[in-house]
Amino acid sequence: MSPTHVLLVVEATSGGCGKHTIDLGTAWLDRGLHVTLYYGTRRIDADFREFAAQVEARGGRSVAMDIATRPGFGDRRWFGMIRSECRALPRGTIVHGMATTGGFLARMAGARLHPVVYTPHSFVTMMPYVSPKMRRVYGLMEQTLSRRTDAIICVSEAEREHGRSLGIADGRLRVVYNGIGPIATRDRGVVRAEWGVGPEELVVGFVGRFDPPKRPELAVEAFARSGISDRARLVMVGDGSLAASVEAAIARLGLAGRVIRLGAVSAGPILSGFDLHLMTSDGESLPYVLVEAQAMAQPIVATDVGAVREIVADGVSGYVLPAGDADGLARRLRELADDAGLRARMSDAAHRSGERFGLGHMVEGTWRVYGDLLSARYGG
Repeated sequence: MSPTHVLLVVEATSGGCGKHTIDLGTAWLDRGLHVTLYYGTRRIDADFREFAAQVEARGGRSVAMDIATRPGFGDRRWFGMIRSECRALPRGTIVHGMATTGGFLARMAGARLHPVVYTPHSFVTMMPYVSPKMRRVYGLMEQTLSRRTDAIICVSEAEREHGRSLGIADGRLRVVYNGIGPIATRDRGVVRAEWGVGPEELVVGFVGRFDPPKRPELAVEAFARSGISDRARLVMVGDGSLAASVEAAIARLGLAGRVIRLGAVSAGPILSGFDLHLMTSDGESLPYVLVEAQAMAQPIVATDVGAVREIVADGVSGYVLPAGDADGLARRLRELADDAGLRARMSDAAHRSGERFGLGHMVEGTWRVYGDLLSARYGG
């Protein structure tokens, strides 16, 4: 049985979670489904605002929620609205919650009324900055809420294994990798000229929020320790709470002019300007940015978190280092900078590996989950 309606609930309307919601929601609209969208506004980006408008323009319904980034007592109003919405939607509806807060609301409001799907986009308990006490609290919450969830879509095998460790029944856990469509990039020469970067210079790219899990200041540190800063540039896309720390690191390490900060711009069109990709996170699920880097045939130097090893073949399409290992990251950056032949081999391998993460695979995998749940409930 195929769905006719999808109710999407998401608070994290930027970054990978926002992109994932946009891609799935657009696919459902293209298939003629009625889409209802409840979305958070506190960290929304321009792409998601456009998506919310498109939902309305194409006959769906979108509701903006001024909601905190973590579930709390203030969610009562939104729970009531979503619960009423669920009661009004017909048989054939799927309720799909994204990330912690969206998943909490979707599962509390939609349970027993319709099949409920939850995509954690990395369980909070996978994040290193969460205290042991809160990790226990969130772990108990996930275990309890899993019993109100028909399917939990993990974006990697690593995430599914973590779900099992929380005591979530294996039968509820499904894996559907994140996927991307064609990347509309701009001309490489034009992009690099805008940065003031010559064709002979090596560009190391970093894309991510300037917030604790992403460790942007570690990217600056590793770049400095690599010793390639006199013949390379570090181009950083992102902004956030650690912006001042990044600026302080740039000044302390004497990298003014060698590090280019672009702010929170859309990364896709300018990925063509990168030669290598650096990711320094302490916690991830399956990072879109690495999938995009592989699609652009860029060797990757990344920390060993979440599903990074499911994307990057260590020593083949890039290098995977322990989280926080500035010296290791620096050493691998230096190796790639010094060896054009190595960069070329890893570039070819990255491009081949990236073919596993197509948007079509993600959409079809999610569609199968929806169909299985509806058939199990209603037959057919």
